[in-house]
Amino acid sequence: MAATKIRIELKSVQVHDDADLIGASEWIFKATVRRVATGESLALGDPKKVFEATTGALLAIGWSLDLDLLPTDTRIEIRVDARDEDLIVDDQVGWVRAILNIPIVHAYDLALQSNTGNYTAAILVHVLAEDGAAAGPVTTILQHSGSKTYNTINDAMLSKMVHICPVIPVPWTTGIPPIAKGVQGLSASPQVNLGIAAGTTQLNALVNPSLIPVLLTSDPEFANRCARIRITQYRPADLDLAKLIWKAATPNIKFWNGATSKTEITGGQEVNAYGVLAGSADEEGLIEVRWDGEGKPLLALYRVWVGKPKQVTVR
Repeated sequence: MAATKIRIELKSVQVHDDADLIGASEWIFKATVRRVATGESLALGDPKKVFEATTGALLAIGWSLDLDLLPTDTRIEIRVDARDEDLIVDDQVGWVRAILNIPIVHAYDLALQSNTGNYTAAILVHVLAEDGAAAGPVTTILQHSGSKTYNTINDAMLSKMVHICPVIPVPWTTGIPPIAKGVQGLSASPQVNLGIAAGTTQLNALVNPSLIPVLLTSDPEFANRCARIRITQYRPADLDLAKLIWKAATPNIKFWNGATSKTEITGGQEVNAYGVLAGSADEEGLIEVRWDGEGKPLLALYRVWVGKPKQVTVR
């Protein structure tokens, strides 16, 4: 089912920094909804209304706009710009933006932080009417406020999920990251104790470390030193792990399959990774987990440091 009419609501704004040294600030928001294909721009709310903003305050905005989706629509852009009104020169306190790709097949509850970090805007998208049209391969594209790249939500991802939780395993009831509403009802894989047994000397006994070490594959201790990157939870419980694609998204990371170095490995819940650096400075690395299906949609992204092991003197 695809939406034919939606309601876009700027529900509230959480103020992180009011941008004034003394007293409350006077913030003004300009919110717009734009049909990307035609360029038509619609106002959301009152761009002249002044809100008293103080650091830590939650501003109830409550602006909404009902929008009929047209056959010519390809994307809907929602944008909020905020400024602190001063006597002489106004201060810009940032913007947020979400881009919805047509068709839209479900509601959204978004919390987007401004590109300056001054506030987080709560934006709701309600489906008011829908028809029986096919959803298509990609339903929604969201853009992070400070980024020029997109994250895509593929329809196939409404039926599967993987998590790569860092460093210390915790009870899932309290420690797992937020789960998208679309997959909350799916059965979860069994919880596995990934803690380190007493007396363990293996350096990579702990999975999903914050640093992938730079190593030579000829190192006699390579198997005990390379980083183990493991999916700690997946849904549904019968997810076909053979269809997972592990991809080194930055050139400073390589996978080891037991015989050769790879930048991509298909299948498996865990991979061994090591770092490759041209210089001596640590670098950020990225590992993607994708699904071996149409479009190879992204399931998870693991962000990690890549660096050379260092000696630490202790006594």
